[in-house]
This record gives sequence, C-alpha cells and structure tokens, in this order.
Amino acid sequence: MMRLRLESRGHAELVLSAVRGSLMKGVDIDEAVRCSWNRCLTTYALDALQPKKPTTVERGDLKYRKERLGSLLSIARIEMANLARLMQHTQYGIMLTDWDGVIVSYAGDPGFSDTARRSGFREGVIWSERELGTNGMGTCLATQRPIVIHKRDHFLVQNTQLTCSAAPIFDMQGKLLATLDISGASSRAQTHTLALVDIAAQNIENRALLEACKKFGVLRFHRCAEFVSTPGEGVLAFDEGGTIRGANRSALKLLGYRNHEALCGQRIETVLDTSLEALLHLSWRHGFRPDGLPPRFGPPRWFASVQAPAEAPRRAIPVATVQVETRPAAAPAAPAVYDAATARAVPRVDAAGADVLGSAECDALRRTLEACRWNISATAVRLRLSRRTIYRKMYRHGIARHDLGGDSVK
Repeated sequence: MMRLRLESRGHAELVLSAVRGSLMKGVDIDEAVRCSWNRCLTTYALDALQPKKPTTVERGDLKYRKERLGSLLSIARIEMANLARLMQHTQYGIMLTDWDGVIVSYAGDPGFSDTARRSGFREGVIWSERELGTNGMGTCLATQRPIVIHKRDHFLVQNTQLTCSAAPIFDMQGKLLATLDISGASSRAQTHTLALVDIAAQNIENRALLEACKKFGVLRFHRCAEFVSTPGEGVLAFDEGGTIRGANRSALKLLGYRNHEALCGQRIETVLDTSLEALLHLSWRHGFRPDGLPPRFGPPRWFASVQAPAEAPRRAIPVATVQVETRPAAAPAAPAVYDAATARAVPRVDAAGADVLGSAECDALRRTLEACRWNISATAVRLRLSRRTIYRKMYRHGIARHDLGGDSVK
C-alpha cells in the first residue's frame, strides 16, 4: 500500500514537472501528452491523485447519440467485430465514441471484462479529457490524430495501468465524428495496435463516406490501379457541375492538400488535370475496374473508377434499339427548356411540375442524341449548347449508351 502511494505521488509530481518545464534530465514526455496534462490542470482543474468515478449519460441520451451517427455506427460495428476476431485472447477492449467522447459501442475479450468494468469501458460512459483526463479516446478527440496513451501517459493515477490506442474518424468535409479505440493492460506501448486501429478507422471512414455521398458522383483513385478500393485509395465526391463536395483523408494526402477546406469547392478537372467529360465516360462503364484517367497534358497520373449518383439511375439505351430519325437538321430545334433566357423566365413550379419538365428535357435530349447518331458535338450545335452542358445533362438524367467509346461520341 505504501509503495502504491509513493508511485501515485511520483506520477502526480511528474505531471507537474512536465507542465512547468522542469523535468529531470533523461525523462522524456511526448509533447502531445504534455499538452494534454496542461489542459487537465489549467483548463479542467483535475487532480491526478483524486479518484474519479466515470460519468454515464442517460439511456435516452445514449439512444439519441447512436441515432445521430446514422450508418457510421452499423459500419463501425462490423469493423469492430473483425478487430475482435483478430485480437481474440489478448485481453483488450474495442470502443467507438461519438465526438463528445461518449462510448456508443463496445466489444471486448471475455478475459478483459473485469478490467473493463473497473475502468468504465461500457456504453454510455464519457471518456473526454474533461471527464477522465488524458486517455486514448479523449486525447484523440482533442488532438484529432491517431495516438497511443501508454500507462503513465494517463493523467489520472487510476488509469495508469492501461494502454490505449485510438484513431479519429472524420466525415467527407473533415468534421470529426468519432474515435475508435483499443485499450488493454499491456506492459508495452503497442505501436502495431495503433496501426491496426488506424486502418480500421480509415475503413469505417471510407465506407461511411461512400454511404453519405450517394447523391454525388464518386471518384475513387490512386497512382497504382491495385490500390483503388483499398484503405489507401483517395475518394472524392463531386456534383454534376464538377465541384468537389467531399473527400477522405487519403485524397488529401495523395493530392497534397493540408485540409478539407482547401480542397472542397475546387473544380475536379483542375485538381486532377482531367476533364469532366472523361469522368462521366468512366461513370458509364460497368463494374469497378479502375482505368487510367485521361489527363489534359502528359501521361496518365491516376487510375480511377467513377460511380454515378445513386439518385440518378441510368437509362441505358441498347445500341440495337436506337432508331435514327431522318428529320431535317433544322427540325429538332432547341426546346425552350434548353434556352438560357427562357429558363430564367420560367415561373417556379412544384415538385410534380419539376418532374414533368425534367422528363421532357430528358426525352428531348435523348431524341436529339439519337438523331445526331450520338455525336456530342453535333448535338451541342443543334441544341445551341456547349459540349460540357450536354455531358452534364446526360449525367444528370442518367442517359448512357453501351458503346460510348465509339466514333460517334465526339
């Protein structure tokens, strides 16, 4: 008992020395840990020696927190189950928290259940720094980066027997949504465990991003074709005008952007040195085999696959059924819906009216494409629109032809 008290007092003195910058020579404390200790003392007014009972949210609050995570929670549970199988008999617990540090899901080895119960590793418990000092989940939320908090790195003496490895999970605009944590009572800092939890967090993040941006086009890319559809792939969500609306962290790294704010809002053609037409062509191909992304200048830099928005189902027209109209060139003049001046004069319509107009536009565009033998340039001239606008409208209405790579598409 006396030894335990001396060790506890020694830890508290270590924390104070690190914060004051008066550590003994040879004692090394990670800067992220030192900054966290400083927050615990000066911002949260915590006492390293004072035992602290974990705070638990009400059942209704926990239910609300789970619901607001949406599909991310179900995706994370699958990944956590995979991690649990990998870490069987290792006496570890696997936890998912929301952005407030509240545990919303737990999976653990039976041999770790006693430690988990004593430590407060269960759904509903708040593991923010404000509540429980420096810890894997709370400090990961504070720093927004993967981190290992090993034994004495914890602020509270009561947690210094634990080793925690945590990684953040972001949405497609870079907002922190959750943390994934693996905690145990290992005597060594488990760097391989941090790598494992970071990969799992990226898997969750990527799958949640793909689920969240179904209304956008999705570009999945990498410099190597073999890495497309792996955790290291870049993912960009873009609208029908080619503006980037979201990205994963791998996309930032591959493209050399520091954060989501710098990338989102950019034109995808500029960022990838390609054309929107090239991306639309890829979206019309069946399957997810990555292809070289045609650059504007020089050799291909990226391999990619493109998924069209789920809300704009394809209306693919088999080549054998295409009937070419024999009207004179002047006959299918541009419908009123395509004329910019007319479009601005059209009064606002309700949802049913919008559907009728959209259907009319789609039918008119498809008839003109067929009359021009699917020649994009000829269609653009006949409708008095740019080629890019034709491609955009085809993409919006899901109009595709099985042999888009043929000579007729120019």
